[in-house]
Amino acid sequence: MEVPISQEFVKICKEIKTKSYTISQWSEIESDDTFHSGSFRGGFDADEQKFCFCFYEQAGDEYWFQVSLSSIIDIASGIQLKIVGRAAE
Repeated sequence: MEVPISQEFVKICKEIKTKSYTISQWSEIESDDTFHSGSFRGGFDADEQKFCFCFYEQAGDEYWFQVSLSSIIDIASGIQLKIVGRAAE
């Protein structure tokens, strides 16, 4: 399922970009629920070295996806990327 890159998610990406943390710094403050928004919840996973998110559709379906720090910065900068989520188990 393609996860929509909504303004809601762009706002999260901009918040992450603004912090200007390195991967090492994100790893030190690892948390799976740092970022909350209406349809998105997630945070940085040190083992994966990526941001891991849940996306909730209006119908109630939940999808999981991961995004690298460089992709987060791209999205925050206005670059359109395709994000594919998988159904939550």
